[in-house]
Amino acid sequence: MSEPLPTTEPNTANVADYLLVGKDPGRVALRSVRAEHTYGELDSLSAGVARHLLESGGAKGDRAVLVSENSLFWVACYLGVLRAGLGCGPLPSGIPLEDLAFILDTTEPRFAFL
Repeated sequence: MSEPLPTTEPNTANVADYLLVGKDPGRVALRSVRAEHTYGELDSLSAGVARHLLESGGAKGDRAVLVSENSLFWVACYLGVLRAGLGCGPLPSGIPLEDLAFILDTTEPRFAFL
């Protein structure tokens, strides 16, 4: 497991922790046609995303949108946002611009992963 993330709430857990903590880092967590990715990779990548969000001033209650096709990028960003304690709104990569604009205006996310 990666080093602890900065937090203002010690001893908290979330869905990302549930999915990653205690898993064999060498065990395959994701399989695609092109590659396999381990729990260790997911832990490291999602911790990096979480750390970036927190170091960029992200705080509990902030929101992020994630616009992407299903991929390692999607999973790492989604879990990273959750690990940082932020809310994440995943959206399909083909979302019409008018719909995206409405969602952005309505939810006012602080961060976007594209």
